Amino acid sequence: MYFDWNVYSYQYEDRIRNLSNQAQGIVKSNKFFPVFLEGEREIIFKPLSKTKPLSTPYFAYSEV
Repeated sequence: MYFDWNVYSYQYEDRIRNLSNQAQGIVKSNKFFPVFLEGEREIIFKPLSKTKPLSTPYFAYSEV
């Protein structure tokens, strides 16, 4: 597995599609993961939660 720690900027409007998933549990919620095209690779993002605006990307990695 390779981690690229460089910072890249993506515009949400430029996504090629969204992956969607419904959270399981007592409270059901839909989650959307935007997919961007970088060269020939698809990059999938896990957006930071709106209820945790001060969370960091490291925290986002641990939630996935």
